[in-house]
Amino acid sequence: EEAGIAEMLGDAWELAGRPVDAHTAYRRARAAVPNDPIEQARLCRKHARVDERAGRYRASLRWSTKGLKLLDGRDHGEIGAELHLAAGVVRFFQGRFEQAIELASVAADAAEQRGATAVLAQAHLQLEMAYSELGRRTERRPHGERALELLESLDDRLGLANLHLNLGVSQYNEADWLGALGHYERSAHYFGVVGDTIGAEAARNNQAEILTDQGRLDEAANILIEVERALRAAQYPLGVAMTTSGRARIALRQGDPERSGELLDEARAAFVELGARHMVLDTDVRRVEHLVWTGQADAGDRLACHVEADLEDAGGVAVLPATLARLRGWAALCSGRVETAHDLFRRGLALARDEAFDYEVALALDAL
Repeated sequence: EEAGIAEMLGDAWELAGRPVDAHTAYRRARAAVPNDPIEQARLCRKHARVDERAGRYRASLRWSTKGLKLLDGRDHGEIGAELHLAAGVVRFFQGRFEQAIELASVAADAAEQRGATAVLAQAHLQLEMAYSELGRRTERRPHGERALELLESLDDRLGLANLHLNLGVSQYNEADWLGALGHYERSAHYFGVVGDTIGAEAARNNQAEILTDQGRLDEAANILIEVERALRAAQYPLGVAMTTSGRARIALRQGDPERSGELLDEARAAFVELGARHMVLDTDVRRVEHLVWTGQADAGDRLACHVEADLEDAGGVAVLPATLARLRGWAALCSGRVETAHDLFRRGLALARDEAFDYEVALALDAL
């Protein structure tokens, strides 16, 4: 009974954005069942979730690994599947999308065999998310549809909140901004219903990104101020870094390049510290944009060459290579290298079309 009560308290702290208190409660729950490796492994999954949400990816992986070791030789596939999913989420945020797909696929197979509907739904949710980031639209859609079907049958509000957040990202990438805003709104609603502070603010942060691209800068800035305040109170450094990056984009578009550069440096340092490689790459592309549009074309091109190599080393990262090619084209044009600029714009256009990212297609055509 003590373990159950401590676990429920940990769940409440986790939803409220209090990771330190959540860990303390889960440790108390584990201390109450010292000789039960199955319960210990299940609680390791919850520890992993807390650290993943806080952006402490290495710590999250350690909890997942510890849980799987506790299950070694025991037939408890559902808990094992959940631990694989926990590791898969971390790999996703580290930009290791193929590994994320592999881990989620293992979890899906185990859940299917045991009729574990909730775990199966989560596996399809993560597969949709990873395939979307790789730009593999035809592969991501069936997983999104299956996850929605399963989560609605379970009336899983938290699962639906996460799924709509992911579907919003996918539709943003596919240039359906109105559809994306609708998903973000539903996501924030469901997160609010279950009392998930971090999730609700993450959905609002993504809304601000679309408003920025639409030129609704004051609206976006006001949202980000509120989101950052809430995420700092919730001790969620990854989310704070994401709002910092978003504020940098707004500052550049509002004509304050100095402030924009400061915010980009601050965001990048936070992403590096958290080991969020995908977000580091995204921020580096934004740094190239900053240099190009502040008249530092040569410096922008030099940085772009380094970032291009990093993107190639990271494997499939949707959209960013196309954006980088376009920005390199602008850098070449600013330096008077017209033919080189034309070739780079054409390259960006081809990459954007390959990835079916219509907004980037439009930007490349505009550049041409």
